[in-house]
Amino acid sequence: MKLLCFQAKRFHWKTSSKTLPQVTDQNADSEVAEAIVVFLHAEASDTKEDRLGSVLRQTLKHIKWLANKRQLKNIVIHSFTHLGG
Repeated sequence: MKLLCFQAKRFHWKTSSKTLPQVTDQNADSEVAEAIVVFLHAEASDTKEDRLGSVLRQTLKHIKWLANKRQLKNIVIHSFTHLGG
């Protein structure tokens, strides 16, 4: 699992195009203030049965540590597939 974490005063998102045909249309235009923003990339090895629990536990522990260190209650988790090869 690869993580790219930021502390953001403001994070804004807006839907632009639908990539999964089975998902219903959604129009989102939202923002959150004072947040930890985490872009994550799951790798094939992360889904192996013997590693899955450990990877999820370590990821959650890191995100919670970072949010608590900065005393932030808002966390945005965003999938980002371009962090790896």
